[in-house]
Amino acid sequence: MDAVVLKIYETLHESYPISVNSSLAISPNFKIDFPILCGTSNLGKFEVFFDDVSFPFYAMRDNGEVFAHWHLQTPDEVEKTVVDFMEGKSSAIPFGQPNNI
Repeated sequence: MDAVVLKIYETLHESYPISVNSSLAISPNFKIDFPILCGTSNLGKFEVFFDDVSFPFYAMRDNGEVFAHWHLQTPDEVEKTVVDFMEGKSSAIPFGQPNNI
């Protein structure tokens, strides 16, 4: 499913300032290398990747503090959430959900 993350990047990178980074470059806590899709909008920063079960989506403030975290289930959900987040739509962040921090 790492290919899904890369496909979403390929679909959206010409329309939005997003990037794909290596998990190992982002954090020494990761023990394996996988792609993490990242971007910044007026809502803050986001990171999303595939964890072998779902797509964890982290929304962070500019200082790196996570203010929301939830799990998306399908590639279509990931793509829509990334677009909404990059367009600054607060509806992209499901506040009050059980997975939010």
